Amino acid sequence: GMYALMRGAAHVIGIDTDEWSFDNAQENRGLNNFNVENFDIRFGDLAQTISVDEQFDLIIANIHRNVLLPLAAQLLVHLKAPGQLILSGILTYDVDEVVKTYIAAGFEFVLSKQEQEWVALLMEKR
Repeated sequence: GMYALMRGAAHVIGIDTDEWSFDNAQENRGLNNFNVENFDIRFGDLAQTISVDEQFDLIIANIHRNVLLPLAAQLLVHLKAPGQLILSGILTYDVDEVVKTYIAAGFEFVLSKQEQEWVALLMEKR
């Protein structure tokens, strides 16, 4: 989220289900001179933290396969059209299943980038 703000995003919402990561994100927000108005950090899962009417131009999810697979339909609802979805934290042997699931949910696969055993996917909603 902070990198997106540094690159020109006007507002970012960060979500985490891990209490330590949530606390750490809040601390880093302050250390990097961001505030609640431009970097809203929320604790909980997607359904708990994002209202049904909130939509975004870009969603970035750095989560492993077991969490990503059941989120496909929810992420589609929260992504504006046109919009982009970046999924990372995916191991190479899970890529095909993640891509298949997200295409079935209504996303279009654009490209993948791999570094060692980790893969990031770019998907779009048109």
